Amino acid sequence: MVKTRRGWYLVDRKTDEYDKRIIDEKEDALEASRATIVKQGDNNIARRRLQAKQREAALVEELSNAQKAVEAKQEEIEVTHRLAAELSQRKNEEIKRALKLGYIKSAEQSPTSCALKEAQSHLIEAKVRLEANQAELLKHWYEDNIYEKLQEAAEKKKQSWRKNLQNQLADNQRQVQQRRTEEKEQDRKMMEQAIQKTQEEDAKTREKKENNAIFLRTELAASIAAKKVWERKYKEALKDEDERIAHIIAEKEARHEKQLVTKTELRAAKEAAIDNIARELLTNVCKEKKKQKITDELYREEQRNKWMKESVRPAPKKQCDIAESFKEIVT
Repeated sequence: MVKTRRGWYLVDRKTDEYDKRIIDEKEDALEASRATIVKQGDNNIARRRLQAKQREAALVEELSNAQKAVEAKQEEIEVTHRLAAELSQRKNEEIKRALKLGYIKSAEQSPTSCALKEAQSHLIEAKVRLEANQAELLKHWYEDNIYEKLQEAAEKKKQSWRKNLQNQLADNQRQVQQRRTEEKEQDRKMMEQAIQKTQEEDAKTREKKENNAIFLRTELAASIAAKKVWERKYKEALKDEDERIAHIIAEKEARHEKQLVTKTELRAAKEAAIDNIARELLTNVCKEKKKQKITDELYREEQRNKWMKESVRPAPKKQCDIAESFKEIVT
């Protein structure tokens, strides 16, 4: 089991690596959760921006349609005003022509009828001007009313859109704050769990360390006792071994001395045997030489006798001496 030091105590390296791996996995899970939340927030923001752009485009289109309607109504009012002006002008011209004709005829009429007709013509002109002013006022009122309504609708839509956006932002901030609170709570729980686990591991490590210390003390005492026993037995074994070696050396020395004596005796016997054999060989050689010499002499004598038979007979004494010598050699 491989252990590593953490602070003042030893920790199993496999347990430490397992805890680090669990913490890394939890951190990866939190990071993935944060990434998911951020991605969801980005998607929500993008969706809200798209909705805001769509609402803005719809509002712009609505304002454009309203502007077109206002322009069409204004054009219609202008046409009506122009037609009313033309009609008023025609009426004025007709009145003027009528007045001219009436003035020509008034020469024959009374002054009262002329004044009455002139008053009527003034009333008609005033009525025409009043109608023109009413048409102009109606035009301005209608334009102002439409513009105010459009402005009010646009302002209401802007306020509604702003309110919705503020509510959405508030919801987003609340969700982000809630997520952060949940993450902090989760981190706090993880830290508490890690601290609790570390404390439990510290307690286990301390207990294990105490047990190891007790075990080591017991093992040390047993080792010291075993060492003493081993030293005693080793000394006894050395003593026995020394005695055995001394006995073996003594036996070897005695055997060696015995072997030396035996070898000396054998060497002496061998030398004596060699001397005897050499002496016998020398004797035999001498006898052989002597025998060969006698044989040679006998042969020469025989040859000499053969040679001298023809001339002189050999002395009998010399032949007898040679015969005796040969007989001694043979025996």
